[in-house]
Amino acid sequence: MAWCFLLGLMALEGCVREAVVDTPEQVIEGPVQVSLTLDLRQFGGGESITKADFVDVDEKLHYAHEKVVKDMGVFIFDASSAFDDSGLKLVFDPALAMFKAVLEPSAITPLDGSKIRVDLELDKPYGSIAVLVMANYHTGYSASGGTLQEIVTTFALDDASALAFSGNQSVYLTGGIPMHGYQVFGTLEGLDSGASESQKEMRRLKYYKGMRTPLTRYGFNTASELTHYADETDGYGTVRESDCLPMEYALSRLHLRYEPSAGQIKADSVEVSSVKLHLYRDKFRPLPAGFLARTHVTPFDGISDVGSFVTATEIEFKKVTVTTLSGTESSWVAYVPEMNSMAVKTAMAADPLFKEASLTVTVKVKPRYRTGGAVTEFTYTVDGVRVDDGVNPAYTRINPAWTAWLKLRTSYARNDKDGNAVPVGTMFNLVRHYSYEWVATGVDR
Repeated sequence: MAWCFLLGLMALEGCVREAVVDTPEQVIEGPVQVSLTLDLRQFGGGESITKADFVDVDEKLHYAHEKVVKDMGVFIFDASSAFDDSGLKLVFDPALAMFKAVLEPSAITPLDGSKIRVDLELDKPYGSIAVLVMANYHTGYSASGGTLQEIVTTFALDDASALAFSGNQSVYLTGGIPMHGYQVFGTLEGLDSGASESQKEMRRLKYYKGMRTPLTRYGFNTASELTHYADETDGYGTVRESDCLPMEYALSRLHLRYEPSAGQIKADSVEVSSVKLHLYRDKFRPLPAGFLARTHVTPFDGISDVGSFVTATEIEFKKVTVTTLSGTESSWVAYVPEMNSMAVKTAMAADPLFKEASLTVTVKVKPRYRTGGAVTEFTYTVDGVRVDDGVNPAYTRINPAWTAWLKLRTSYARNDKDGNAVPVGTMFNLVRHYSYEWVATGVDR
């Protein structure tokens, strides 16, 4: 039976068939053509925050523009000798993964769902490699350091490596949102420290002629394994889920939508015409602290933010629309840098005029019980609700209970990840890759 090698998902329209050979021949020297599959994790990664509460994010809220990749730097590290055997099991040590190059992909191809195929050329066959991917930073990609540990530390903690943030949200809706991820391919991690060389060799990457060999956690060792990937009838046509390189976003997502509950004014009678954010940072770190350990950070944990506070201008959210089986649904989104609430509190203590982060939301509402008539505009700020029906003089209603939800504070008591109580009114941090959800469930007018 002939071997059939594909350039991606076999069901993908326009996929390119590689050379067909009777027996896969391993490449042992010289440049090698490879591919890797990125998995773009949706905002929240299964956890998001609604008025400081953790909830699941609906898959439909992973918007098409959040899957755009316009530019990419692929950092390659030789991990052949990067596994510590001092314990019972081999453990990957990023301080032993040696930097080799930053590669620009020869092709970036969207696959089904949130997967992206990246084609590369390595200078030689590596038995084990660590791959760091940074995308949509809209700047040149370069490394400062000799190991994965050193380079990641620079990106995550060195203030000089911080990147300028553009408050213009059009940059992120059209040019892609900064994202990052890493994976070790051909890994020996988990093997017994006394594993033999033949056992280790079974884990290392193998590269084959006549195809662009996919990077996998455990390389293809036999013809049957390769068939499992590439065969036209029985194969996957793409790597397994565990072989994908997970990508997360370098910014936080703020997201507001109107979903009326029973008895409330229906959605087509309520128009959210403007959403703005007061207070944000003008820089962000390329990578977060704890990146290599994949440390889980919540909005109630300390974070390392960077840059100056911007108070003179506001970020204007962008309206995004999706079509579902039930109709068209609109939301308002903005992507912003991480922000530590402790730094905000310090600024407020030093300057009584310094205002904490908050939203300003303008809503236009059609008359509920009659056709025609004036549309009333409500502008919600932390200082009150301005009401303007276009006929009578505008006025402002002041009731803190109506506007508390505009602040980045908890609305009711909950616990942090360690089980400690978080009181109502606690200011929370903006953490990258989290989605902060404001869901208006009804207008009572």
